[in-house]
Amino acid sequence: MLLKLTDITPETLDQVSWEWEENRIEQLVRDSVMRLGDDLRKARAVQDNLELRAKIRAMKLFYQHDMEKKEIANLLGITVREVSKWLK
Repeated sequence: MLLKLTDITPETLDQVSWEWEENRIEQLVRDSVMRLGDDLRKARAVQDNLELRAKIRAMKLFYQHDMEKKEIANLLGITVREVSKWLK
């Protein structure tokens, strides 16, 4: 908003102040959501890493140590169906 010196009134100052405050609030919300997105991506990366390690361990237990799917599922705290899916 471009103003001439003669256009400055208490009302225009209030309007400019209100617009600045709105922009500041929007930017705070935007920054907060962006940080949340960063946290979400990091958490998903950690989850993917853990799941991959668990799959590898389950495969080793099943194929190298002849452990049953049910026992592997109980040790990992997941369903037998999920273990079966990993071992395909």
